[in-house]
Amino acid sequence: MPNFFEASRRHFSDAEYLQNDNRLPNAGQLYGFSAECGIKALIEKTGAKPTKDHAHQLVNLLPTLQIEAQGRLSAQYLAKIDQKKFNAWGTWHTDQRYEAEKDISQMKDFNDWYASAKNVSEVLEEGRIDGVFL
Repeated sequence: MPNFFEASRRHFSDAEYLQNDNRLPNAGQLYGFSAECGIKALIEKTGAKPTKDHAHQLVNLLPTLQIEAQGRLSAQYLAKIDQKKFNAWGTWHTDQRYEAEKDISQMKDFNDWYASAKNVSEVLEEGRIDGVFL
C-alpha cells in the first residue's frame, strides 16, 4: 500500500541533496513527485482515494479538493497549500525525465517548483507534529 506521506518526505529530502549538488533537473523532478505525494497524502486524510494524477494535473484539482475537504481532518492543511505557488506545477511534467538537460526549457521555473514543494512539505510537517500523520 502506498505511503504518500513518507514518499513525499523522501522525495523532498533527496531533491534537496541534488539541489545542493547543483543537479537541478533531477532535483526538479523529485520536487514534483514530493508535491504530488504530499497532496495525495492530504487527499487520503479526507477519506477519499487519491487520484493517479501527477503534480501538473493536480494544479487544476487543488481548489476543488480544498472545497471538498471542508469539515474533514485534512481541510485545515489543504487550505494552507498556496494555490499561487502550486500553479508552478503547470510547467512540470514527468516526461522531462527523458529529455537532455539542455532541452528542459522549464528549468527557468525551478525556483517556483522548489517554493511549492517546500510549502507542501511544511504543511505535511505541521500535520505530523499535530498527529495527523503517524
